[in-house]
Amino acid sequence: MIYFKWTSDMEIGHPEIDKQHTRLFLLGEDVVESLTNFDEKNIAVAHLQAFIAFAQEHFKYEEGLMRSASYPGADQHARDHASLLTELISHCRRVQWGQNTNPASLTDFLWNWLILHIDLADRELVVWLKSHELDSRKSARR
Repeated sequence: MIYFKWTSDMEIGHPEIDKQHTRLFLLGEDVVESLTNFDEKNIAVAHLQAFIAFAQEHFKYEEGLMRSASYPGADQHARDHASLLTELISHCRRVQWGQNTNPASLTDFLWNWLILHIDLADRELVVWLKSHELDSRKSARR
């Protein structure tokens, strides 16, 4: 069963960000699959750690774009990233320590985060980046 399937509807119009989002979906799928077989706790932890590591890279990339383009929502967007990472790390630790982890809860968290953050915050960022890019080009032609 596939939980995280990337579709073209999720694309936000920035090729590199869309590519990274696709990878997050693939990594999310690995996490969910490993959680369904909780006897393999070490595999679930490894998949969560891989997801977290790539999410950190992805966030660094987006935050670099925001800084270089003076995106007005950069501070809030970065706080959202930090909050998401904190929650992911917390989930990972609970799995690692064998604490009461609910695979459905983690799956829902990942799904909601990926869908909502991409569709709202990241889509808004890309719209702003594209309009800023157009403004820069117009200024350069003058």
